[in-house]
Amino acid sequence: MTSSKNRGFSLLEMLVAVSLAFTFAAITFVAMKPLFNQSHLDLAYDTTLMVLRNTRHLAITQSHLYYVSVNPAGFPAGTLEIQYQPPAVGGLLPPLQLVNTYKIPADVSFAV
Repeated sequence: MTSSKNRGFSLLEMLVAVSLAFTFAAITFVAMKPLFNQSHLDLAYDTTLMVLRNTRHLAITQSHLYYVSVNPAGFPAGTLEIQYQPPAVGGLLPPLQLVNTYKIPADVSFAV
């Protein structure tokens, strides 16, 4: 005959298991925090480099002027704006055309 006392976990056993799980989660979070920060910076760097390389490629293949602006006026911080300068018509340059905008994290800045 099985008694109902032997079924399941006691409250103390459950408390120990949950506290161990929280302890391991906290240790993992603390250990992974530098990796999260590094990936945040790597994403901003890779995005900026990709924008510059693609714009350079467009300028070379099409033989036209392209402008890349970092944090242009009227846009939030961390914005990369690409503009295209159409060729002159009748000696006059048409206005710049917005090609695309890219967003990088606002808390990342690059120093030259």
